[in-house]
Amino acid sequence: MARWLLLLLINMNKEIMKTMKILPIDSICPFEWNSYPNEPIEIDDMNQIRHPFLVTPLSDSTYLLLEESVEYYTLVQAGIKLLPVQIIQREHVHIQQGAIGIYSFNENDLGEILSLNSGQISCQLAASELEVQDAVTMYLDEKKYIIQSIPKDSEGCSPVVLKLFEHFEKNGGYKMLRHQKSLSDSLMKIHRFKTSVEIPKVSIDDLAKAVETNILFPPNILKVGADIRILYIDFPVSTLMADNSIIDKEVFLRELILLREQTEKTSTYEGKVYVLNR
Repeated sequence: MARWLLLLLINMNKEIMKTMKILPIDSICPFEWNSYPNEPIEIDDMNQIRHPFLVTPLSDSTYLLLEESVEYYTLVQAGIKLLPVQIIQREHVHIQQGAIGIYSFNENDLGEILSLNSGQISCQLAASELEVQDAVTMYLDEKKYIIQSIPKDSEGCSPVVLKLFEHFEKNGGYKMLRHQKSLSDSLMKIHRFKTSVEIPKVSIDDLAKAVETNILFPPNILKVGADIRILYIDFPVSTLMADNSIIDKEVFLRELILLREQTEKTSTYEGKVYVLNR
């Protein structure tokens, strides 16, 4: 039995190793927009890339970036040309959604959005039990609003989500609330949001379409993950910037992972895992 388990583990590790690649950064496409396009970046401050970027193939030999778009844009702006990635197939991707809390937002702000986007989005006060597909649901001062795009058909991120989150980003910001009650009761003060929104259900095809049309989603309103995740490769940026080939860099990546396995510095977890202070 022990020998069978060892062989299974070895085969699993070989399959995982096949998913680890070094890709040109311009072949990787985030589905989220860049909130800090003019942020000054000092490449000398970057020593290593802690986690491989999680990607899935698109139909045109490019790859959809599934998480860490802020770090991705930082590396692009720093002039990094290559990235270590973990490639997974679409059937292993899962998308989690939840309520999103909005800072410093009231009915005057909602009125301003509707006035600026008259003819593009509609809003109606709804009964608590009313559910509408392809619409944003907003809870504001114990009222429920249904906010929709006009027309309703859209590709990529829906216009109503774009308009709302452009305003949220410029006027106080927002925060996903999915993890607010995940851990035990806290002694720390937790911000209580008077306004929250829930966006329409998003699929992996919607994310791919956002890249194809360049109609990107706001950052940090979706949590995208995979069934299998490799973390903490701590890949040196100096190696990525060296003059040797991508093949040489991939060999280094595999040797880096194997070295940690041989020195018993690799752990495997199943089920729900909390990685704090990423």
